[in-house]
Amino acid sequence: MHRLANELVKSGHDVTCFSFSSKPEHANYNHIKLSRRSTYKLLYKFEPALCFSRIKNMDFEILHYHGDDYFIRHEKRRVRTFYGSAFYEALYARKISRFLYQCLFYIFELMSCMLTGVKTGISKTTCKVLPSVTTIIPCGVPLDNYIPADIKTQYPSLLFLGDFSSRKQGDYLLNIFINDILKGYPGCILTIIGPQKYNKNIDSVRSLGNVNENTLIKEYQKAWIYCMVSSYEGFGVPCIEAMACGTAVVAINSPGITEIITDNYNGRICNKKNILREIQMIIKEK
Repeated sequence: MHRLANELVKSGHDVTCFSFSSKPEHANYNHIKLSRRSTYKLLYKFEPALCFSRIKNMDFEILHYHGDDYFIRHEKRRVRTFYGSAFYEALYARKISRFLYQCLFYIFELMSCMLTGVKTGISKTTCKVLPSVTTIIPCGVPLDNYIPADIKTQYPSLLFLGDFSSRKQGDYLLNIFINDILKGYPGCILTIIGPQKYNKNIDSVRSLGNVNENTLIKEYQKAWIYCMVSSYEGFGVPCIEAMACGTAVVAINSPGITEIITDNYNGRICNKKNILREIQMIIKEK
C-alpha cells in the first residue's frame, strides 16, 4: 500500500492513507494513524472494519480498501483489492480453531464481494473463490531497489520469511535444515526473517526478527536460495523479490505459487518429500 500510495502521489494525486501502522519512512502521502482499543482476539480482528466504516470520506473521489471493508455502505467510489482469501487460510489451517476463525472471515469476504464498486484480486487463485472478483492485478516489485548484487555468501545460505507454526511452515524448513542439510553442508547458514525469533543457540541459524526494507534486500542479495515452504500463498511476493535480487527460489507447490514459478525455468517447484533434494541439487550447482 505504501508503494502504491507513493506512486500515486508522483502521478499528481492527493492521497491519504488510514492505517493502524505508523507512517512509513519516505512516505510522501498524508497519513492518519488509527488506534486499537480491544485486546480480545475476535474483537481485535473486527476493529479495522468498524474503524473504516466510521471514517468521514466525503472529500475523497476514490476509496481504495486493502481489506476489512465489509461494514461500509455501498459506494460506487469503492475499490477493493483482495490479497488472498480466508477460504484458503481455512483450507490449509493447522488447527481447528484457526479453521473456524478463517471460515467466519470468509463469510465477511463474500459480503465484501457483494458491495458496489470495483473489485480486484492479486491472482487467479484468489479470484477463483471470490464471486464477482474477475479483475486480476498481480503484485509487483520496484526494480530500482530489488536488484542483484555481487555479495553472495562464501558458504551455502538459505533464506526464509515467515513464522514457524502457521501455513508458512517455518518449523518444517528448520527441521530439514538442522537434521539433513547441515550434515552434508556444515558451513550452510539459514537466515530467518519474521515475527517469531528462533531462540535456540545454533550458530548456523540466524534469526533477525522483523527488519526494514533495505536490510531485507541485502539478505535476498546475499542468499544462495530463497525457500518458500508455505502450504498456501495468495501470490507469493517474496518469490518475485528474491528473483529480482538474483536469488534462486525453491517453493512447495501450492495455490498461487504456480502462477509465478515455472518449474526449472525461473525456480524449482517441489513437494515436502523432495524439497530437501531440490535444495541440495541447487547447492551442488552453485
